[in-house]
Amino acid sequence: MESLNSGKSPGSRIDAGDDLHRAAAEIDTELVAKKLASFRARQAAYVAADKKVKAAVENEIAQERLLGAKDAVQDEDVDTLASKLAGDGLPRTNPFKPFGAPAPSVLKITDAVVEAETIVSLTAKIAKRRDLSKDSQAAATKACAAAKAVIVAAKPLPALRKKVVEAMAARESLAPGWEKAFSVLKRAARAAEDDGAPGIYEALFLRGAPKATGKKRAAKKGPDAKPAQPTNGAPANP
Repeated sequence: MESLNSGKSPGSRIDAGDDLHRAAAEIDTELVAKKLASFRARQAAYVAADKKVKAAVENEIAQERLLGAKDAVQDEDVDTLASKLAGDGLPRTNPFKPFGAPAPSVLKITDAVVEAETIVSLTAKIAKRRDLSKDSQAAATKACAAAKAVIVAAKPLPALRKKVVEAMAARESLAPGWEKAFSVLKRAARAAEDDGAPGIYEALFLRGAPKATGKKRAAKKGPDAKPAQPTNGAPANP
């Protein structure tokens, strides 16, 4: 038989608590009712805190995906701009060199926001050139717009990441109380074994043990319990 333990991680705590509650629904828990109620409250608070962590993480991931999508457009516009500038006679190896910017291949592997800021600066310089074609100027305008979209998409990320950290800290602050309530309930179940509820610890905290066949039976094995009657109508053995 395997003992039910917390596991010391958010997922394992929640799973253990849910497992314990399912087991408690099948037996008489009167002798540990207060301790069980206390644990239920701790479990509910911990589950709520965990949901906030997951929501915060999902929001961060969604924003990072949006940023990635904007960055992909930005990279495409960088290539288009480089091609148009090269067509105007600027160096093919690095059409951005006359403007003091890295080559497109280098620019695209830098941090998305750093790349965007570089593109905004680069396109501002390109806009001042009167010897470039309309295609180059149009490509520069489009690249600048894509870069600004990247900057906008990146702006919420620090606050979203902070919320993740805060939510995790809030959940972690509840862990000691959860662990204590779990241990207290475990001790209470052991004590209840001697106080008229034999089998309650096994039912709540041991897995792989034979299951009670009916609801509310596992902990009702005290001295006043009546012998079970056979289903065929024959009298029970003395």
